[in-house]
Amino acid sequence: MLRKTLSIFLTALLVVLILSVVAFAATVNLDLNTGIASPGESLTVSGAADADTWVSLKIFDGAGKIVFYDAVKSDSDANYSFTCKVPSVESGFLKVVAGYGRNVATKDLAVISDHWARENFKQLVASKAIGGYPDGTFKLDNNITRAEFSTVLVKAFELESEEGTVFNDTADHWAKDVIATAAAHGIVSGYSETAFGPNDNITREQLAVMVSKAAQLPKAIGDFAFGDSGKVADWAKQAVAAAVEEGIISGYPDNTFRPQDQATRAEAATMIVNALQ
Repeated sequence: MLRKTLSIFLTALLVVLILSVVAFAATVNLDLNTGIASPGESLTVSGAADADTWVSLKIFDGAGKIVFYDAVKSDSDANYSFTCKVPSVESGFLKVVAGYGRNVATKDLAVISDHWARENFKQLVASKAIGGYPDGTFKLDNNITRAEFSTVLVKAFELESEEGTVFNDTADHWAKDVIATAAAHGIVSGYSETAFGPNDNITREQLAVMVSKAAQLPKAIGDFAFGDSGKVADWAKQAVAAAVEEGIISGYPDNTFRPQDQATRAEAATMIVNALQ
């Protein structure tokens, strides 16, 4: 009888202890003073944890490498806060992790290094119209494909999803649906009825055409006068003229437009932001 009573007591005590741990186990949370920053800018990380507990802060780059580490003790009210400089890294997403033991909280921080298109790219990142590569980087000076640009354009202009043309070379493509939506809205067309070329790097004149259609630009009153104006394809001339007239796209310092040059992610972002203004 005594053994049975002792067993019941110990079981009850164990349940109480478990419930106590669950009841008082803290959930770590964290807040950042900004979601987008540049290297060297001040970053404040704050949140709540157990009172009088050391909370570690780790910042990882896209490759999972720790680029910053620090720790701070929470106060008697269970709050913690510390400030650091945003690490000097390649433009992209960093992962901020704060906590202790298994109690952690995580947030992403977009970092954009000094670049002529920084503010434009920042705007599209903030609206989630453009993101990074699988390794977490942005690579602003990389070329951008027709599929990638179609995706950014649809997101930036918040176009409703619609069923449109599915080309032979987009049927199994990751951007099939967004390309179909862009086609349904009359923003993109293929090289033919069956070919879109989703993985082809987009050219500057193709950018002008797609953005002009998305922004529904009025017909240009005048013409453009670049030194290489004659190289602009006939199908793109009106769109280029309209985009230039509206200040959405411009030429280079040597007065060339370079219509067949492959556009960069920075140029694409700038055109879209200009069109949205």
